[in-house]
Amino acid sequence: MMRKLALICRMGTWDNMLTSIGFALLASSDASEPCEVHMLMTSWAVELLKQGALDEAPFPTVYRHRERELKDIAAKLRFQDLYTGVRMAHATGRYHLYACALASQLFGVTSDNIIPEAEFMGPITFLREIASEADVVLTLS
Repeated sequence: MMRKLALICRMGTWDNMLTSIGFALLASSDASEPCEVHMLMTSWAVELLKQGALDEAPFPTVYRHRERELKDIAAKLRFQDLYTGVRMAHATGRYHLYACALASQLFGVTSDNIIPEAEFMGPITFLREIASEADVVLTLS
Protein backbone atom coordinates (compact mmCIF):
# COMPACT_ATOMS: atom_id res chain seq x y z
CA MET A 1 0.00 0.00 0.00
CA MET A 2 1.31 3.43 -0.95
CA ARG A 3 0.69 5.79 1.97
CA LYS A 4 3.03 8.63 1.01
CA LEU A 5 4.11 9.82 -2.42
CA ALA A 6 6.84 12.42 -2.93
CA LEU A 7 7.00 14.16 -6.31
CA ILE A 8 9.85 16.41 -7.39
CA CYS A 9 9.09 18.49 -10.47
CA ARG A 10 11.77 20.37 -12.35
CA MET A 11 10.49 21.36 -15.80
CA GLY A 12 7.84 24.02 -16.14
CA THR A 13 6.15 22.82 -19.31
CA TRP A 14 2.47 22.03 -19.78
CA ASP A 15 3.01 18.31 -20.36
CA ASN A 16 5.25 17.92 -17.31
CA MET A 17 2.73 19.76 -15.12
CA LEU A 18 -0.18 17.75 -16.53
CA THR A 19 1.62 14.53 -15.58
CA SER A 20 2.72 15.78 -12.15
CA ILE A 21 -0.59 17.29 -11.13
CA GLY A 22 -2.47 14.36 -12.64
CA PHE A 23 -0.49 11.84 -10.57
CA ALA A 24 -1.00 14.00 -7.47
CA LEU A 25 -4.73 14.32 -8.04
CA LEU A 26 -5.26 10.62 -8.70
CA ALA A 27 -3.20 9.49 -5.71
CA SER A 28 -4.65 12.01 -3.25
CA SER A 29 -8.26 11.41 -4.28
CA ASP A 30 -8.19 7.59 -4.43
CA ALA A 31 -10.77 6.61 -1.81
CA SER A 32 -9.78 2.92 -1.92
CA GLU A 33 -6.16 3.66 -0.98
CA PRO A 34 -5.76 7.14 0.52
CA CYS A 35 -2.31 8.58 -0.09
CA GLU A 36 -0.58 11.71 1.19
CA VAL A 37 1.03 13.47 -1.75
CA HIS A 38 3.87 15.94 -1.32
CA MET A 39 5.05 17.82 -4.43
CA LEU A 40 8.18 19.97 -4.53
CA MET A 41 8.41 22.35 -7.47
CA THR A 42 12.01 23.32 -8.21
CA SER A 43 14.03 24.85 -11.03
CA TRP A 44 11.82 25.99 -13.94
CA ALA A 45 8.67 24.46 -12.45
CA VAL A 46 8.70 26.72 -9.38
CA GLU A 47 8.05 29.74 -11.59
CA LEU A 48 4.63 28.28 -12.38
CA LEU A 49 3.59 28.73 -8.74
CA LYS A 50 3.24 32.46 -9.30
CA GLN A 51 -0.42 33.47 -9.39
CA GLY A 52 -1.75 33.07 -12.93
CA ALA A 53 1.35 31.29 -14.25
CA LEU A 54 0.20 27.64 -14.21
CA ASP A 55 -2.31 28.17 -16.96
CA GLU A 56 0.34 29.92 -19.03
CA ALA A 57 2.74 26.96 -18.83
CA PRO A 58 4.54 26.69 -22.17
CA PHE A 59 3.70 23.81 -24.45
CA PRO A 60 6.72 21.84 -25.73
CA THR A 61 7.73 23.26 -29.11
CA VAL A 62 8.12 19.83 -30.70
CA TYR A 63 4.44 19.05 -29.99
CA ARG A 64 3.01 22.52 -30.59
CA HIS A 65 1.05 21.24 -33.59
CA ARG A 66 -1.03 19.07 -31.19
CA GLU A 67 -1.53 21.64 -28.42
CA ARG A 68 -5.21 22.40 -29.02
CA GLU A 69 -6.07 18.71 -29.52
CA LEU A 70 -4.36 17.60 -26.29
CA LYS A 71 -5.78 20.45 -24.22
CA ASP A 72 -9.28 19.61 -25.49
CA ILE A 73 -8.85 15.94 -24.56
CA ALA A 74 -7.54 16.90 -21.11
CA ALA A 75 -10.59 19.14 -20.59
CA LYS A 76 -12.93 16.27 -21.47
CA LEU A 77 -11.17 14.22 -18.78
CA ARG A 78 -12.11 16.85 -16.14
CA PHE A 79 -8.74 18.56 -16.38
CA GLN A 80 -9.92 21.91 -17.71
CA ASP A 81 -6.66 23.60 -16.80
CA LEU A 82 -3.63 22.99 -14.62
CA TYR A 83 -4.65 25.27 -11.78
CA THR A 84 -8.03 23.54 -11.51
CA GLY A 85 -6.13 20.27 -11.06
CA VAL A 86 -4.09 21.81 -8.22
CA ARG A 87 -7.24 23.13 -6.53
CA MET A 88 -8.98 19.74 -6.87
CA ALA A 89 -5.99 17.89 -5.37
CA HIS A 90 -5.65 20.46 -2.59
CA ALA A 91 -9.34 20.05 -1.72
CA THR A 92 -8.71 16.39 -0.83
CA GLY A 93 -6.69 17.49 2.20
CA ARG A 94 -4.00 14.97 1.24
CA TYR A 95 -2.09 17.10 -1.28
CA HIS A 96 0.77 19.33 -0.15
CA LEU A 97 2.45 21.63 -2.65
CA TYR A 98 5.83 23.21 -1.96
CA ALA A 99 7.89 25.82 -3.74
CA CYS A 100 11.59 25.09 -3.40
CA ALA A 101 12.89 27.96 -1.28
CA LEU A 102 16.18 28.20 -3.20
CA ALA A 103 14.62 28.05 -6.66
CA SER A 104 11.99 30.56 -5.57
CA GLN A 105 14.74 33.10 -4.96
CA LEU A 106 16.13 32.49 -8.45
CA PHE A 107 12.76 32.73 -10.20
CA GLY A 108 11.15 35.51 -8.20
CA VAL A 109 8.49 33.48 -6.41
CA THR A 110 7.60 35.36 -3.23
CA SER A 111 4.96 35.32 -0.52
CA ASP A 112 3.30 38.17 -2.43
CA ASN A 113 2.84 36.25 -5.69
CA ILE A 114 2.68 32.53 -4.80
CA ILE A 115 -0.62 30.68 -5.23
CA PRO A 116 -2.45 30.09 -1.93
CA GLU A 117 -2.25 26.29 -2.23
CA ALA A 118 1.56 26.30 -2.03
CA GLU A 119 4.08 27.00 0.70
CA PHE A 120 7.86 27.36 0.73
CA MET A 121 10.17 24.53 1.76
CA GLY A 122 13.92 24.11 1.55
CA PRO A 123 15.16 21.29 -0.66
CA ILE A 124 17.10 19.56 2.12
CA THR A 125 14.07 19.73 4.42
CA PHE A 126 11.97 18.13 1.68
CA LEU A 127 14.52 15.35 1.22
CA ARG A 128 14.99 14.69 4.94
CA GLU A 129 11.41 15.05 6.16
CA ILE A 130 9.30 14.08 3.15
CA ALA A 131 11.17 12.04 0.52
CA SER A 132 13.09 9.92 3.03
CA GLU A 133 9.83 8.69 4.54
CA ALA A 134 7.85 8.29 1.32
CA ASP A 135 6.84 4.90 -0.05
CA VAL A 136 7.44 6.20 -3.59
CA VAL A 137 9.58 9.11 -4.80
CA LEU A 138 9.10 10.31 -8.37
CA THR A 139 11.23 12.90 -10.10
CA LEU A 140 9.69 14.45 -13.16
CA SER A 141 11.91 16.50 -15.40
